[in-house]
Amino acid sequence: MAAQLPSPYPDELLYSVVARYLAYFSPKSTSDAIRAIIGKRWCSVGFGSELDLIASQTSNSWGMKSHEIVERHSLLPFYGAFFEPSVYLESVRRMCAAGENVLATGRGNLRHSVELRYCPRCASEDVANLGETYWRRHHQLPGVVVCTIHDQILLRSLPAQAAGGHYYDATILFSKGGVECASLARGERQLAREIAARCGAVLDGTCSKWTRLEVGVTYAQIARQYGFNFGSEKTDTDLLISCFVEFFGRDFLRKIGFRTGRSLFRSDSPRDPLSNVLVQTFVENYLEVRGFSGLLPEKSLYGWKCPNKYAKHPDGFRLTNVVRRVSRLGYDYFHARCRCGLNFAFHKAKDDDPLMPDRIVVSRWSSFQQKRAQDLFAKHLNVRAVASAMKVSHRTASKLISCEKSKLEKSVDDIAKLRKEWGRDRSRSTYQALLKHDRAWLLEQKGHQRVVGRLPVPAHSDSDLASSIRVAFVKIRNRGDNPTLTRLSEELGFRLIRSHLDDYPLSKAEVSAVIPTPAWVSARRRRGWTKKRQNPGSTSVKVKILNNI
Repeated sequence: MAAQLPSPYPDELLYSVVARYLAYFSPKSTSDAIRAIIGKRWCSVGFGSELDLIASQTSNSWGMKSHEIVERHSLLPFYGAFFEPSVYLESVRRMCAAGENVLATGRGNLRHSVELRYCPRCASEDVANLGETYWRRHHQLPGVVVCTIHDQILLRSLPAQAAGGHYYDATILFSKGGVECASLARGERQLAREIAARCGAVLDGTCSKWTRLEVGVTYAQIARQYGFNFGSEKTDTDLLISCFVEFFGRDFLRKIGFRTGRSLFRSDSPRDPLSNVLVQTFVENYLEVRGFSGLLPEKSLYGWKCPNKYAKHPDGFRLTNVVRRVSRLGYDYFHARCRCGLNFAFHKAKDDDPLMPDRIVVSRWSSFQQKRAQDLFAKHLNVRAVASAMKVSHRTASKLISCEKSKLEKSVDDIAKLRKEWGRDRSRSTYQALLKHDRAWLLEQKGHQRVVGRLPVPAHSDSDLASSIRVAFVKIRNRGDNPTLTRLSEELGFRLIRSHLDDYPLSKAEVSAVIPTPAWVSARRRRGWTKKRQNPGSTSVKVKILNNI
């Protein structure tokens, strides 16, 4: 009987195809007709079952295989977008096999509507052009309350989906009318359009900046990069969720059927697609644009591809070291380092591929590009031919052929000099230079982390650092912990040592007022220092802490 099913329209649910068939023939027993088609009395609205049987019986009319029916006429591509590949393939297998149902789809944060939804303008156009209408997949997605084509609030049909496993024809329900899914204000309507567009892109499998090999982006890690952090490892989840709810509005989240919980920003990211869509919208429109008072200068970005075609990266390869920087003129740009050796800067993506950097400025070429240039030169014996084939300048082609290093790279003599300086004074500048140009040697040295240097805060920002220290001590006390330098360092996000505070008198005073210097240290330091008293007639406060290191 499945061979008699009508051909599906674009973006039509398999449920809708069966509903139209039942509306055409009006069988005496609906359950017997459904059993003859799909082998059971009822299947879910968004997924379907025993698709191998349907595909084999409709091969002449539909011309689709079972997995094509899954991709084009079910909601699994939407719910499975954040599954592990093995879980997604298992869900497809269960939908196609006989006697099995789809796996759980991870809907923990969703309040599901029990009505089918449709756009009145889409339905009117269908009736005018086709003589009937149908249930579209995009209109049934959780969180979607607006039609992205007509900017129209969707109407919900009166019958419930779960009412006894009935199949409701869209044309019949459209003639009876419906009520709006939600009443949206002007600002809410704009958010609803963006969320509907993003959900539709997830269903269609459209690439975006979030597309990457590993499913489940660690949103908490991204939020820490924007200042929602306790130290360098912990996330201020309460503040993050508060900003999330404030950005969307509690009423708007309720209207689209979303429940907010702490699981949104857990280390293991949520699986349901609406949670991912909302968090990604929040990250892009709130964190990246508006930022936070604790903003870090470099924010990690995810999902970019490597433009080095000579490295032959796999299709799913993504760059893991991409940061945003600010130029001297105040413009934002991105800087990326790939494990193939290519370092480059860029400010936009290609129009045909939103994950591929465009107009890159290379600061370091990879060995793959050097080898390609040498092979071309051995073939043509002409630098100009190499430059033309690789689409680089004549000077760059010459440097690639000769493996000439950049001016920013250290020579062998320079690295030897840095090693000698490190053995003598262990300054922070020498440590950073060795970490960049001679990392393997530095990590082999004993005590390589013992650095004598200053804090990552300029001395003229002493008052700001003192305020941050004061706030950090308040947070430590509120948690019921004893204030120590280790806990203070965790709150500030960098290691704090007393000897680094010599040029930060206000900050040093804040630390000394809460964490006194041990007596044996004070006695040792007092031998080489002379205590100076503050002039009582002076209006300026001069603080000199003499008994600390």
